[in-house]
Amino acid sequence: MTIIENFLPEDYYNELLNIIMGSDFDWYHSHATLTQPLYGKNVKESTQFNHSFFNDGEFKNFFDLIQPIYFALEEHGFKPKEVFRTKVNMLMKEPDYPDDTYHGPHPDHPIPNTLTMVYYLNDSDGDTFIFEEDYLENQNFEDNLDKLKLEQRITPKANTAIIFPATKLHSSSPPRETYRRVVINVVFGL
Repeated sequence: MTIIENFLPEDYYNELLNIIMGSDFDWYHSHATLTQPLYGKNVKESTQFNHSFFNDGEFKNFFDLIQPIYFALEEHGFKPKEVFRTKVNMLMKEPDYPDDTYHGPHPDHPIPNTLTMVYYLNDSDGDTFIFEEDYLENQNFEDNLDKLKLEQRITPKANTAIIFPATKLHSSSPPRETYRRVVINVVFGL
C-alpha cells in the first residue's frame, strides 16, 4: 500500500473541495455503502451519498473537474492504462456508530493488476479499514467476516491518497465527530 500526502497541488485541491463540498454539487442517496449489505460481529451498514464521475465507459456530470486526478496519479508513478470507475462518496456523522466497527468489507475490482485509490477530501474520524485478505485468495470471504484480519486502519487526512490492489478487502466507517467524510475513489488498471 502506498500513502501519498499532498497528493494534489493546493490550488486544484481547493477547487475540488469548494465545488464538491458546495451547494451546487449533485449527490445521490444510497441506503447502504454496498449494493448487497453484509453483516457480521463488527460490520454495520450506513446510508451514504455518492456521485459518479465515470463508470463503465460513461462520462458523468463534473467529469472535467475530476480529470486532473488521473494526471496526478501519473505524476506519482501510477499511470492508469484503463480507468474502470471514478466516484465520490460522502458519509454523514453518526455519533452512535460503535468504535472498531465498519461497513461491509469488499474488493473494488475482482481482477488482478488493478488498483484502488482512496483520496481523502477532508480531515475526518471515519477510518478506512484495510484487511490482510485479498479477494482472489478468499472469494468466499462473506462467510468468514468475523475472521478477517486487520492490516491497517487509516484516519482520513485531507489531500492524502492511499493506493492499494483493488482486490484487497477494505471498508469504510462513518465519522462520529466530524460532520462528514468525503472520499474520491478511482479504480484503474496498470
